[in-house]
Amino acid sequence: MLETSDDNPIPSVGRDLPALDVTVADAFDSTIRDVTGRTYLDFTSGWCVGNFGWANPEIRDAVLAYKGPDYVYPSYQFQPWDELASLIGQLTPRELTHSFRATGGTEAVEFALQMSMSHTGRKKFVAIQESYHGHSLATLALGGGEFNSRYLGTCNGFLQLPLPLDRTAAIRLDELLKNGDVAAFIMEPVICNLGSALPTQEFMTCARESCTRYGTLFIADEVATGFMRTGEMFAFELFNIKPDIICLAKSITGGYGSLGVAVTTSSIARSMHYEMSTYSTFGWHPRSTIAAIATIRYMMRNRQELRQNVLDVASIFRKELPDTARYTLRAAGLAIALIFSEGADVSHIVRTTQKRGLLVSQLDSRTLSIFPALTISPEEALRGIRILQTTLHELGYASI
Repeated sequence: MLETSDDNPIPSVGRDLPALDVTVADAFDSTIRDVTGRTYLDFTSGWCVGNFGWANPEIRDAVLAYKGPDYVYPSYQFQPWDELASLIGQLTPRELTHSFRATGGTEAVEFALQMSMSHTGRKKFVAIQESYHGHSLATLALGGGEFNSRYLGTCNGFLQLPLPLDRTAAIRLDELLKNGDVAAFIMEPVICNLGSALPTQEFMTCARESCTRYGTLFIADEVATGFMRTGEMFAFELFNIKPDIICLAKSITGGYGSLGVAVTTSSIARSMHYEMSTYSTFGWHPRSTIAAIATIRYMMRNRQELRQNVLDVASIFRKELPDTARYTLRAAGLAIALIFSEGADVSHIVRTTQKRGLLVSQLDSRTLSIFPALTISPEEALRGIRILQTTLHELGYASI
């Protein structure tokens, strides 16, 4: 890494944290190759971007074959936009008919917040405490925590609900909503950004009922969990509920472009007319749109096989990484996390597995996140698990 000083500045990529010691040259299926030629088994999928394997040939070929315009001004019409909106509508609940174009997850959530304010005339929001919904000021503030208290102490309209999401949390949420001044309740149905935390069925049922009772919109942030990460098309389907707005991004293009979507009902969409703006200069860029169309078509053709593979591989993780005195495994399909006890050095685990050819992700000081491609073979998954098992054993976190 280049070193800089005030006396001798060297241009470099700005980062909030130092880069990991992996300089990527290529990627294919569940493998990443660095500039030295070394290969790594990828258990991160770019944090749920590469759900269908890197360099998926069907998606790649569609992007390479594209011969249309390099850019389309958002106020014009573009036939692939209509095609993509139609495909998304075939996957989402029947009532959600309008897809608003965005560049990624943060922008999709921003649009969802605007929709909620415009439709309800309210300005308050409820989110899960310490949750993550993007990297704009508003999306960072939703979950509260250190960022909100340090930089945005004036965001009093952002309320938080602490874990666990059980009957007690459902009662607390109802109390927060009953004054009728909350525009929306937003959550990841499986909270990847809190170590794959799972709500109870009772909480999800009651949350949906409370939102309906008090005129609060329910926003499902499916940026990470969408497109079969949990085995279902969307994680909210695990709980048999329907949100008012769904936010999508990440794996929607298979990694071939940046694209986000906020999907909602026609009545909520109408409330945006002349009230709020969802203008996005690069929202649904033409090539990203072609990649998204190809990705969804690939997923629709292979839906049953993908779902079965997610279930099969998830069962291997549960069998091979049972809870110990030092960690607990959480999993919903292939949204997996190991939650370690106090005193664990998760960064050391990540560095050690990397040296052995396995890439996993540190979420925080106690949490290891695992997001394999949904196309990973059971044999590859087991190979990566063996590397992780050996590392955990040698570092004293598990026995073999």
